Amino acid sequence: MEALEKQDYLMRVDIAKTHVRSYAPVYQLTPRAELALALSKTNLDSFIKEADYAQIIKMLETLKRH
Repeated sequence: MEALEKQDYLMRVDIAKTHVRSYAPVYQLTPRAELALALSKTNLDSFIKEADYAQIIKMLETLKRH
């Protein structure tokens, strides 16, 4: 968990009481992690073939910024 937090894939959002009366951090995915998941599930070949020009232009603009 620490490694994922250091890499900015998880962030602590709360502390929860456990069944054994101790406390544990509650984590949430960061936007970086959500993007990584979405990209891993996206078939870019299909996107290129099926996207309309507005979607393609938006993707190009986003990718050209980096």
